[in-house]
Amino acid sequence: MATRMTQPPPPQQQQQHPGYRPGAVPPPPPRPQPAKAPYGEDIDEAGGLGDEVDSISLRDVASVRYVRYHEWMELVLGSAVDTRRIVPPKVIPAETKDWTFHDKDSLERRLKEVQAEVQELENTNNSDSNQTSSSLSQFYNDGIAQLREHFGSRESSVEQTLTQQLENTFPGHSVVEKTRARRVGTDLGLPEPKEQPEAVTRHLEQQKREQEEREQREQEEKQRKEQEEEKQRQQDQQQQDHHNNGSSLQLHHNDMDLGQDPMDTAPDMMNMLDHDVQMNDAELGELLNMPHGDQ
Repeated sequence: MATRMTQPPPPQQQQQHPGYRPGAVPPPPPRPQPAKAPYGEDIDEAGGLGDEVDSISLRDVASVRYVRYHEWMELVLGSAVDTRRIVPPKVIPAETKDWTFHDKDSLERRLKEVQAEVQELENTNNSDSNQTSSSLSQFYNDGIAQLREHFGSRESSVEQTLTQQLENTFPGHSVVEKTRARRVGTDLGLPEPKEQPEAVTRHLEQQKREQEEREQREQEEKQRKEQEEEKQRQQDQQQQDHHNNGSSLQLHHNDMDLGQDPMDTAPDMMNMLDHDVQMNDAELGELLNMPHGDQ
């Protein structure tokens, strides 16, 4: 029986990748792509595709706000504004061509006009219109008080209307008053003040005593300073008086010297001059080596 040798089939050649190199690890096979679902179903299953701000953190938002606020503050505080563009508040009256703050006369005229308007308003309030308005107010107040007094009473029209409606709704039944709401008033008076704790009372008394002692010390210090100033003033006055008295005595002595008769002082002056002349002659004789008697 003849046998036929069969060769094993050749290995299946693998499909080479475009970037395939001999000996390299082949890339993994591609993953199967799921079938596309209708639009909207994948979004609902995934919970939404997300928003563009999902990747922004709170730190980023805070930093952006910080920079933005600082830029605004720099713009506001670093920009010069013309004072003429500043609008004054409503409490300050606006200047007009009739008066300005810089003109004293126009400002006084404006003040007089305002005072006249105020006086006119006061006179209007004291007129008959004020009495009419007060009478109307009294009428309305009396009516409101009467309505409050008859609230819930049988004479009120509201209760009669309600009774008629109930009798018409439930025929054969009578409406019986069970309870009546009445306005209750009472004079509570002023609440009694709570007694202060003993510690608080002592503290207040201590503060009061300290305040009185402080005021007394200040008063004594003030009186002492006034006494010292008065004493110093008296000493200065005494020194001034003593100085003035000494000057008066000196002037009086000089006046007495100047008041002497010139004829009384003339011999003394002549004797002094004669003595000086004799002394000069003696000195001149000594210089010339001549005895004084030969001359």
